[in-house]
Amino acid sequence: MIRESAELRAVVTRFLAAMERLDGPTAANTFLRADATRYIGTDPQEWWSGSAFVDAYPKHVAGWPALKIDVEEMEAFESDGVGWAAVRAMTKFGDADFEPVRFSFVFTLDGGMWRLVQMHSSLGVSNVEWIGVELTGALEQLLASIEGPYAPEMPVRDGTVSLVFTDIEDSTQMAAQLGDAVWVEALQRHHRAIEQVVGRKGGTVVKTLGDGAMIVFASTREAVRAAVEIQQRHSESAGEVTMGVRIGVHVGDAIAADRDYLGTTVNKAARIAAAADGGQIMVSDAVRVLLADTHEFSFGEPVSMRLKGLDGVHQVTPVLWGQPAAG
Repeated sequence: MIRESAELRAVVTRFLAAMERLDGPTAANTFLRADATRYIGTDPQEWWSGSAFVDAYPKHVAGWPALKIDVEEMEAFESDGVGWAAVRAMTKFGDADFEPVRFSFVFTLDGGMWRLVQMHSSLGVSNVEWIGVELTGALEQLLASIEGPYAPEMPVRDGTVSLVFTDIEDSTQMAAQLGDAVWVEALQRHHRAIEQVVGRKGGTVVKTLGDGAMIVFASTREAVRAAVEIQQRHSESAGEVTMGVRIGVHVGDAIAADRDYLGTTVNKAARIAAAADGGQIMVSDAVRVLLADTHEFSFGEPVSMRLKGLDGVHQVTPVLWGQPAAG
């Protein structure tokens, strides 16, 4: 199964940091020493293969002027011992101007370590400059021009949606205490658990946000049911890393755009999650009122608070998920 890989993101981040430091030996150590390993650069002569180029790579890096890499976007995935990553960055050598560069990486697991078997870097040049024709460069524009089943579908269209945000309390400190390998494994288990629960409840994970997630439901009841089950699963995870998961739920109108959701409803749901403590589910007053007559959930006392970036005072209410509903 293909899944996002926080571990590979960390590997790529360390590799790019070594390049910025002009630390050739560290960067070279990321490559697998094998005949099939490839390095493809922008220069026409930079099509290198095999262990020989890995040995020569430190000298190659030593010849660079000062390097600065500002990463704009990074994504990484893995499946059955194979991984791949892509990076868009602005880079500059010495006193030159920043230029857009794209990096792609292919990894394989070797003795429990991710090793590079192919790296490719190239300048971002427009089609007009390269081939003299203005083609559709943006994927969104290209997909929008396709009629039929290939056009992307939003999980829920514009209108009233129930949004759930999750976040792990003190995640930075946890990562530092546990170390990269243990933390990444725990984080992957956490995201898999969320995906399983959300899928069963009819929701959609819109995106993962580092150690958190943004989830959308058509049903407010299913949104809160999912939030409760996520907390229950974490409380029952004996022998695993203990995480304090904060969850916020809000219902309202949102705008669907580019497989994402925008608007005040989204911002409020995220802020409610941020206001929760680890192990707590907090819901907006709209959610509490909507579900009060169902008698399925037990609610604590409403709390009035200010939410960062939003005007006025807002009421949020904890869901007492460890207790049976009153009535």
